[in-house]
Amino acid sequence: ANFCKRIANVIPVNKTILIGITHMIANQGNGPATWLEASGRKLQYQVDVKLKASHCEDWMAGTSQIGQKVHWECITSAIGPPGMKVLSYLKYGQGLDKGAELVEMAVDVGLIEKGGSWFTMPDGTKLQGVTAAAEVLNNNPTLYKGIYDNISTLLNFKKNESP
Repeated sequence: ANFCKRIANVIPVNKTILIGITHMIANQGNGPATWLEASGRKLQYQVDVKLKASHCEDWMAGTSQIGQKVHWECITSAIGPPGMKVLSYLKYGQGLDKGAELVEMAVDVGLIEKGGSWFTMPDGTKLQGVTAAAEVLNNNPTLYKGIYDNISTLLNFKKNESP
């Protein structure tokens, strides 16, 4: 709580993102078990965006698991409605897969068309699966930057931010 009080005015000035991970504990009292955050109220109300992982699934490339797909539910947000669902791709040994994240964003704003498991890139190339589409973006910086810049324009991101 004291940390939150001290840091509250520093984060926006320095254009910093603070990620807090809280531990969930089961309330085993009378009645059905419920899950609570073990972080206290001050930390809970300090965040601008609060996501809760609803479930994870294996991210497969052929027969090999290359990471996990994490399904998030937006609990609170300064920029969108609560209850919004978000999907993240965590690749083993890498973290967030920038290409897969960009594919999801581009589909959401209509820059990449999705039909079943097929993705149609802006240049007309058709790829099957998020993994294949992400690989093309990760290996083609010009295409990645073009899609990123279009999304930045549509969502009014600041131009000096890099992907």
